[in-house]
Amino acid sequence: MFKVLNRTIGKGFKPFIIAEVSANHGGSILRAKDSILAARDLGADAVKIRTYTSDTMAINSDKHENFKETDDTFTKTYAVLINESDSLFVDCIDSLLSGNWVAKKQRGVGTHHYVKDLPSNFFGWGSYIAPEIARLDKEGLRYE
Repeated sequence: MFKVLNRTIGKGFKPFIIAEVSANHGGSILRAKDSILAARDLGADAVKIRTYTSDTMAINSDKHENFKETDDTFTKTYAVLINESDSLFVDCIDSLLSGNWVAKKQRGVGTHHYVKDLPSNFFGWGSYIAPEIARLDKEGLRYE
């Protein structure tokens, strides 16, 4: 059992409804805000925003992740980043739900990665990062 926005979450309590906005905003911050408000009006307690582009919305944070030495595969580092982004979302939920936030352009250009865009000679997410990068540097990236 735990609390979110002074609501107890757990067995025997009213369900906490989380709406998915995803990329339905199509890159429009106004459409994203409209979706969040519509979700609220339909009874959602929170909104999950997982997909964005660098010119729309990002949570403004100076938080940095220091990976452990055991975070040595792409899968492990991705899991750490997902956990940290979820934690950051929870830390910022009050301002997100209350509307007390301002959209700011992300520093840098941002990146998008799709499986179809990976080089064909990439050994996979379970591979160890340093040796995989060294191997790809030596072989060159192949897109077949």
